[in-house]
Amino acid sequence: MTASDASSTGASFPFTGEGPHLFTDLADTPTSIEWVVDGLISTGSVIIAAGSPKLSKKSWTMMHLACCVASGTPFFGRKVARRPVIYTFMEDGPRRVAARLNLLTTVRGLDRHGPLAGIPAAYFGSDGFNKVNGMIRSLGPCLWIIDPLIEVVHALKLDENSSTEMSEFMSVFRTTVQSTQSSIMLVHHFSKQGLQMRGSSALEGACDGWWNFVPMQTKGRVSVSWTLRDGEDGKLGFELQTHGNQMRMIQCDSGGEKDETDVEAVRQAMARFTDTVPARDLTAELQVRGSKLSEARVKAALTRMIERGMAIQSGRGSYQLTDAGRGTGTRSGSSQVRGGNGADDDDGGNSGSFDEF
Repeated sequence: MTASDASSTGASFPFTGEGPHLFTDLADTPTSIEWVVDGLISTGSVIIAAGSPKLSKKSWTMMHLACCVASGTPFFGRKVARRPVIYTFMEDGPRRVAARLNLLTTVRGLDRHGPLAGIPAAYFGSDGFNKVNGMIRSLGPCLWIIDPLIEVVHALKLDENSSTEMSEFMSVFRTTVQSTQSSIMLVHHFSKQGLQMRGSSALEGACDGWWNFVPMQTKGRVSVSWTLRDGEDGKLGFELQTHGNQMRMIQCDSGGEKDETDVEAVRQAMARFTDTVPARDLTAELQVRGSKLSEARVKAALTRMIERGMAIQSGRGSYQLTDAGRGTGTRSGSSQVRGGNGADDDDGGNSGSFDEF
């Protein structure tokens, strides 16, 4: 039956992500957003969470997210809709997963018998998608976390830099969330050259939300910023504290005066290099030399500069100042730069209030 046939017979098409659709049918489609985690993860969304390996604490955060959603416990102080969770562990073995789960559930009082299913890498072969889709359909709307995404790409023998292959690959996730009203979190890595996600840009383009994990200048703290198609952008910081059989994730300020000093130091270093060699692409390594800051602090400052429109990433691992970045800086009335000695500082940092979440 064609759209014209439907018009003459009065038939209607449900909005399932497949066409054709009559505009009159679409007008009746609910437009309100149903949140799994208030303001962070919506029903029917695919979100990619990226950061540098190890230091950005992505896996700890995703494990905590899984426990919170499975038990209905607030996450980052945000309301959670309790749902079944499927966690695909593509790198960590049973021992490490069990150890982390014990730390999280013991201290936070989470329900260890909640609807949380772990899927090891060996399970995720060529028929992995069909198996997981079958689980989702039996459980109902759920949250599916894949950690990390690149290991699934490798397991399926796909080329992560191929736009065609990655577009087809991501379409499977899109079909899953649309047909089951579930949500998917894809854990990914930054490229070795800089703050850009590794692989084809088709990976990012197919998503509804983007979380960036960046280590802060104070050792052990991480800044998480997010951009959503269906929600407001935001940012927060946290610190992971582990003592024996206790683990706490402490929310803290995501930025401060020292962060602004780093931004200005990197901005001035980029300006000096640009004045010396016009139109030169600047790598993070060059900016470490020019600003006398550690690589972690330079990359954190670059992230803030990109968010503010002061710089752009012009290639893998290279950056350029924008017109805004060539201006008078980020702090009026201050031209003095405190450089540091190239090591991560543990003194000072963010002194804001701390709250457990």
